[in-house]
Amino acid sequence: MLSQDEASNVSEILSAIQSLSKDLNAQLGEVRNKFSTQLHDVISSNHEIKEAIGTFSERLTQAESRISAAEDQIASLTEATDTTREKVHKLDMQMEEIENQRRRCNLKLVGIPEGFKKRDCRGFLRAWLPQVLSIEHQLNIEQAYRLGATPSTQNQQQSATRPRVVLVKFLSYHDRDTVLKAARLKEVKLENNHVMFFPDLSPKVQKQRKLFDGVKLRLRHLNRDYGLIFPARLRIWHEDTWHYFNSVAKADKFIDKLRPCNPRETRCGSSEEHG
Repeated sequence: MLSQDEASNVSEILSAIQSLSKDLNAQLGEVRNKFSTQLHDVISSNHEIKEAIGTFSERLTQAESRISAAEDQIASLTEATDTTREKVHKLDMQMEEIENQRRRCNLKLVGIPEGFKKRDCRGFLRAWLPQVLSIEHQLNIEQAYRLGATPSTQNQQQSATRPRVVLVKFLSYHDRDTVLKAARLKEVKLENNHVMFFPDLSPKVQKQRKLFDGVKLRLRHLNRDYGLIFPARLRIWHEDTWHYFNSVAKADKFIDKLRPCNPRETRCGSSEEHG
């Protein structure tokens, strides 16, 4: 049997254990409620993340589809651009050819004094050219006129020393070629003014030919026979044959190996351009 004191101690211990158990149960319940709330938040957040990922994945798929379509369009446009560029280049070449064909029967005369036979330039040239160039047949000239505006009173002194170019349009290429070849064989003068004859070329061809100016100067210093063939092809006479060059660099490299030519040698002197 337990003594009264022992029984009292046991009762107090049991009461303390019961109180502790209640406190533990209360705390566990509180922890369970908090954990349940937090777990619900986590599950809810996870669900939202899944929805966001799904939306992002859908948008990414749409973006990839649009990018693929844009790439296809760019490739198609690039191909179309290349085709258009090629067509434009061909049209540009055709226009250049047409432009030079239109100028084919023309000559430019430099050095005819300003105001000379101003009222009938065509009639004057029809009579003067065969006479000065020793051409036996009559020349068929369609038009002859000066290029550029009429000089003002202030510019008349300058125009006297640098007269405007006279453009001569022949009705046939044969007449134009006959005049040009004859002019290259002699020095042509009009009232002590040196008159020079040039083909009428398009600005593009003139620019291409101008690139050979330095090469031509070198050839003249070497007293070498050369010529420019239409549109812009250089030919050099060397070792009994013509050598042809489309590139200034290649022509310069070839000239580096040439020696000065004796003027008394056959086909050694420099020549003019061939239109």
